[in-house]
Amino acid sequence: MPRAARHIFLVIFLSVIILFFSIKNANAQVGPSVNLIVTPQSVAPNQNVTFSVESFSFDINSATVSWYINGKLIKKAVGEKTFNVTVGKAGTATIVLAHIVATSGIVVDKTVTLRPNTVNLIWEAKTYTPPFYKGKALFTFQSDVRFSALATIIGKNGRISPQNLIYTWSVNGEIQGNKSGYGKNTLTVTGSIIPRPINVSVAVTTQDKTINASADISLAASSPQILFYENNPLYGIIYEHAIPNAISLKSKEIKMTAVPYFFSNASNLTYSWNVNNTDISPPEINSLTLRNTGDAGTSFVSLNIQNALKDLQGGRGAFSIQF
Repeated sequence: MPRAARHIFLVIFLSVIILFFSIKNANAQVGPSVNLIVTPQSVAPNQNVTFSVESFSFDINSATVSWYINGKLIKKAVGEKTFNVTVGKAGTATIVLAHIVATSGIVVDKTVTLRPNTVNLIWEAKTYTPPFYKGKALFTFQSDVRFSALATIIGKNGRISPQNLIYTWSVNGEIQGNKSGYGKNTLTVTGSIIPRPINVSVAVTTQDKTINASADISLAASSPQILFYENNPLYGIIYEHAIPNAISLKSKEIKMTAVPYFFSNASNLTYSWNVNNTDISPPEINSLTLRNTGDAGTSFVSLNIQNALKDLQGGRGAFSIQF
């Protein structure tokens, strides 16, 4: 064989040998594939959690699986693929280890650390309530409502500031990309013209994605309300006592003021008064003065209030007054 040919043969032979050992070493470095699945992925305090292992590299049904919690062996059996545990309070670490020994001698350890966290969703409707009202402003049709996520996320070094978390908001199943992100723990939603509940959810994660929590809420819209109060010349509007459906006038006159509860904007409201089936327009759109003329009888008063910019925001109030 010519010298040049021998040289080419030697180069090819050495290349094949090097390639063979490279492939062999690469295969030796690839370990068996085992997945440790946690359900649910977002864990709340004192919640029951299911762990399961699966593998496409060997028959895990014939493997011996040992489950450890915080270093303590809890269960060991052949084919023990699932395991349940109740995690502790917020911030406490639960370390779960699955030690798997296959019949072929393959040994695999899979570990996961859970720190249950909480997210509470609260809502605040942007609707009108009068001074000194002690109740909660209600969410009404087509009004604005603000949701706030109160997250208690505990990391290795203690509680993580809510402003350092990532919030992903969804409304009726649609992710609100522009309203989600770093530190965005509030979301304002305007009720649809279609009368249906608002379903809001938020997923909260740390920047490294190692800790997550979630919450959701469904909020149905209410109808605005109209209440009537006596407007006394000396004391002003007596908010402590709303006028009942039927009253008796014992003085010469009484001034009634209507208060529109849970409307979006008082400046956009129209008032339509009616007394004994006759439309009237009092000097003050939200007040009506009734006088005792000496004739016995009963008058029926009603009022319709409508938001001129929101078709679904309307209400009706009524009462009768006996002279």
